Amino acid sequence: MWPFSSSSRLTVDPTEGDPTARALGQALARHDWTAADAVLRSIPDADDRAYLLDRASAVPDLWPALGSWVAAAPGDPLPLTVRGAYAIGWAWEARTAARAKYVSKERFQEFFRRLRLAEDDLDAAIALDPDDVTARSFLVLSARGRQVPKDEAAARFEAVVSRYPHHRFAHEHRLQYLCHKWFGSDEEMFAFARTASAAAPAGNLLGALIPDAHVERSMEASAGDYWASPAVADELRAAAARSVFHASFTRRPGWVWAMNLFAYAFSMTGDRQAAAACFDALGDRVTEYPWTYDTVLARPEKAYAKHRQRATSAG
Repeated sequence: MWPFSSSSRLTVDPTEGDPTARALGQALARHDWTAADAVLRSIPDADDRAYLLDRASAVPDLWPALGSWVAAAPGDPLPLTVRGAYAIGWAWEARTAARAKYVSKERFQEFFRRLRLAEDDLDAAIALDPDDVTARSFLVLSARGRQVPKDEAAARFEAVVSRYPHHRFAHEHRLQYLCHKWFGSDEEMFAFARTASAAAPAGNLLGALIPDAHVERSMEASAGDYWASPAVADELRAAAARSVFHASFTRRPGWVWAMNLFAYAFSMTGDRQAAAACFDALGDRVTEYPWTYDTVLARPEKAYAKHRQRATSAG
């Protein structure tokens, strides 16, 4: 069993313990564009690059400085992609994670302004390299914030998966767009999650779309004792068997996101053995989502520690 830290020492690490994400974040924080460029170009996989740029959004106050990198490399899509990806996180910082009814008009105006800046950069990067999957994947994320019509959001997603069929980052944010709380419905969300996870190779991270969809559904006010359903438990076990519990599963970038989703979902269904296996793999790698959905302990570290203790305790 992993030597777990006490709940008081648990923290949400923006890099999720990934050394490459940490190296990129450090390079960006000191405005070392040469080092940041080298890190990103050493990662040819577009999904892995999206993961790294998503993690780098936690670097504070980076937006103004990135302009110097863009200016120093005219015609290079990479700095534009980095700045565009960063600006989406910067936009959500202005909006906050609060429900829309609690967000002021001024915050929304700044949110949309920053998203426009983000999409300008991402569009410019794509114009320079039409097959740039990484830039396109962040347009899937920004579609939700920009409130683009359904056909446009679907086209953005298709532009990614036509080039990279099992792109985890794009699928994750497409599912969020299809949630009832955004622009879809429970039926659309589950149909998407089930189709995508079934089409993915065994051991693929897209299996985590299943617990992701169940987590979102469980937060509906009419859900009741949602997690007590045997059908939910059965679907979760089947999804895990084909993804994070499969012999082909590897700890590639994004695995911490997937394993946290399964850990939370198994804990909520009361499947202590499956939850314990997830916690054992994770150790202290706690993510904010979905643990902030624990309405009793909104702090993700405390919620994670509570659920882990319940799953791994004897008896």
